[in-house]
Amino acid sequence: MLDEIRGVNTIKSSKYAIYDTNNFIKNTNGNIQYCKDNNLDYELIPNMSNRHQFLEHLSRHKSLVFYPIARETFCRLVVEAKCMDMNVITTNSSLKNIIQNWLTEIHQAYQSLPFEELHDYVFKNTIKKSKSLVRFLSKETDLRKFHKKDKFWFYDLLLLDILDKKNHLGATIFSSMFEKGNTTVIFKFLDEETSYWEDLQVIWKCPKK
Repeated sequence: MLDEIRGVNTIKSSKYAIYDTNNFIKNTNGNIQYCKDNNLDYELIPNMSNRHQFLEHLSRHKSLVFYPIARETFCRLVVEAKCMDMNVITTNSSLKNIIQNWLTEIHQAYQSLPFEELHDYVFKNTIKKSKSLVRFLSKETDLRKFHKKDKFWFYDLLLLDILDKKNHLGATIFSSMFEKGNTTVIFKFLDEETSYWEDLQVIWKCPKK
């Protein structure tokens, strides 16, 4: 889908795109204020139930302004914007570089895999968790019961701690996993379906320093 959209809108608007959402963490009002403070002409991109239409609308712009209230180490919106060759103005200047380098290096290492397939796989676990959350909310209201502290929760926490202190290592960590490891095991790891032995196979491929 992203490959198709990248080829459609070759003429880009000079207006800066802003994601228009009620999710306060995405900070729509703050992004608008940034554009006003810097005399930037902007356009609000409304949230749409059809993701393809949303991305097609977003792709009409050269740049995205995105200053979330909470720090996001791996944001879907930023990934999609970078996949569509957009410039991203964001809170953490290294975030967009980490994502861009990671996608580029992995794609170069595995030219046989379609770029769209790589992009879709990144969010496969997110989609699975979202479906699980919907099922949970149909029966429960206390979100504290939904969250489980398993080994993958610990791995996520460890990675976030590393990126918080040494964010510049993000691209190196992700790219080394794919360059040196077994892709089948890595994808299984990203799906949170690996054994402890398979976990170690992935972790051992990461930089030691």
